[in-house]
Amino acid sequence: MSRKHKETMPLLSANDKNGMAALIGQRQSFRVRAVDWEQLLDCCRWVEEHIDAVDMDSRVYTKGRVAAAAVGVVSFGAGMAVLAGIAAHNILTLNPDYEICRDLANQQLWVRYQG
Repeated sequence: MSRKHKETMPLLSANDKNGMAALIGQRQSFRVRAVDWEQLLDCCRWVEEHIDAVDMDSRVYTKGRVAAAAVGVVSFGAGMAVLAGIAAHNILTLNPDYEICRDLANQQLWVRYQG
């Protein structure tokens, strides 16, 4: 996704469940800012469950997850386990309606409609 596209996505508070529900209902992409990791993870879970409740699929991933596989440079077993987990996750969520990216460093969710 281009930087310009990301910048034009509406930015909501993690407390704005009505706003998120409305955008999901309209099949729109949006960003969510949380105050801490706990709120971010709770919000991610809520968004994922809401998408499922309206009969759509989602894929959740964490920004920088491939970097975790770089651990394989130091520990081959750990790096291979991370890569296997990423591959399995991608196969199980083939062609989702929404991709949800957890950006832990910036305490944001990027909820992108794939349609």
